[in-house]
Amino acid sequence: MIPHSSEAEIAVLGSIMVDNTVFQEVEGWLRKDVFFKKGHKIIWKAIKKLNKDKIAIDLVTVANLLVETKQMEEAGGSYYLAEITDSIPSTANAAYYAKIVYTKYVQRRVAETSAEMQKVALDGSYQDTSEILVKHQKHIEELANLQPTRKVEIADVIDDAIDHVLTSDNLIKFGVAAMDDVASGGTRGEITAVGGRPGHGKTTIVTNIVHNVTAPSRKLKVMVFNREMRNAALIEKLVVINQHFRAKEMRKKQFTEKDILKLEDIRESMKPRYKNLIMYDDIRDLDETMREIKRHKPDVIIDDYIQLITVAGVSERRFQIETIMNEYKWIAKSIDCHVILVSQLSRGIESRVDPIPKGSDFAEGGTIEQVSEACMFVYRPFLFDHESASKYEANIIATKVRYGDPATYDVGFNGDKCMFYKTAIEAEAQDG
Repeated sequence: MIPHSSEAEIAVLGSIMVDNTVFQEVEGWLRKDVFFKKGHKIIWKAIKKLNKDKIAIDLVTVANLLVETKQMEEAGGSYYLAEITDSIPSTANAAYYAKIVYTKYVQRRVAETSAEMQKVALDGSYQDTSEILVKHQKHIEELANLQPTRKVEIADVIDDAIDHVLTSDNLIKFGVAAMDDVASGGTRGEITAVGGRPGHGKTTIVTNIVHNVTAPSRKLKVMVFNREMRNAALIEKLVVINQHFRAKEMRKKQFTEKDILKLEDIRESMKPRYKNLIMYDDIRDLDETMREIKRHKPDVIIDDYIQLITVAGVSERRFQIETIMNEYKWIAKSIDCHVILVSQLSRGIESRVDPIPKGSDFAEGGTIEQVSEACMFVYRPFLFDHESASKYEANIIATKVRYGDPATYDVGFNGDKCMFYKTAIEAEAQDG
């Protein structure tokens, strides 16, 4: 009997369709030819396609793709697909099922190779024994290369690279002119660190980015971790941007009847406008953060701010930040998203003669600067010099840019409007 386990194949495919996060656990063990049944090969190919396209993997999406590609019947039919997911009581053993599937695949290959080696040994056409040994050595090397791996085919890498060159999908515009001018936006798989002292506009720039990247036409899934403020506080800032209220009015609740009607209108209009926005304000732990990211697979992650993340088993703050940065670097690459990490700066900056921020000012060491592809700072001269600087003036300072040159941009800031503008004159005009 040919070695295989239909039960294990069904279990691993069903586990993935029940729980998306299982895919990353089993991917290293599986590829199309590992499955014995033709229908299971087709289902696995569909799952791989959905994962590559960053579409949630479940019974409905797999079925839709199989119908679109006219492979549903070859895969076993819709009833069989439903049976696969219904047969899964728990996904906890998915990795174990994947190993069984892989083991059976190796056994099949060993059996096939053994038969081929026997055929070579008994073939009278080989006059030189060294030819036979070379053939055997080749077969043995092929078997040795069957160890599970995450090796990516070079053809796939080339296809992805050319696709990125030909399309703009690899670049995500922030919608903040100065930040986009530096390197044409953020690149998938990479990190942009945004730093600033309290009151300089870090959260405002985050709000502007959230508003811009969640535009329905862009079809981007955006995940925000609000470590310091409540989710509702970010929504209030978005209300200010959308309806041109003033932040002070929102805080003091000084509304006219007309304002109340506007708020009722925006209550309904904002729901579809921000339908692709996922927010958390109750997660402190790094492990839980990563679990949610793997579950939703967003296109953009914004974490405000990383010094408030806790890391289990790591006591020293410097090593915690190092762990956080490395985890975010890995997740950015693995799910092909862009990560924006907001960071506090060290207090020492305020005692310097020149308080303009630089890369080494990130709180808790230099790991943030080292790991990030781009480092940008928000700086308001007015907070250090009330005499000669305007409260509407701000700088966006890029100290590290992988795809561009460091630069300082003079921009406008209006905290009461929760907005950055191209110029200070434009920002001041909003109060006119």
